[in-house]
Amino acid sequence: MKRCLILMFLFLLNVCFAQNVYIKVQEENFRKKPNGEKIGILLKGTELKQIESDGEWIKVAVEGWIYKPSTSSKKPITKSVTKKYRTVMWDSNIYSNAGTERYGNGNSRKIGSVKKGEKLEILNEKQLSAKGITVPWYYVKRSNGQKGWISDADLASE
Repeated sequence: MKRCLILMFLFLLNVCFAQNVYIKVQEENFRKKPNGEKIGILLKGTELKQIESDGEWIKVAVEGWIYKPSTSSKKPITKSVTKKYRTVMWDSNIYSNAGTERYGNGNSRKIGSVKKGEKLEILNEKQLSAKGITVPWYYVKRSNGQKGWISDADLASE
């Protein structure tokens, strides 16, 4: 009985002194364990209670793991922004990651096709350089909710 009370006290002590962290990147994978199976996605500004730390990973109270550099001990400032859209110039593809083998990323795969004239919401941007050429890539959201990466070369000027 005494042992049970000590364990309960230690658990409550840990919960009381747990640190709040916030997701500071647009989207962060939520995992069962460090580098483990992805079980969900957390959005920027999500508040979580840190209960354990293991190198670059922290365990949060909802019993999952997220990548520590994607968090902050302070709530990020989220400003209200007007959604930014770009139009597809010709039939093209969207990819799982920014870049393709031609643009220096062999880990990316085609996840969808987009038609000329389709409007895409811009969620994020990444600059990729290959063979002395820098190409902006955009993380986009389609009207059907699908998200992926597309090259600036496939989009009409702003």
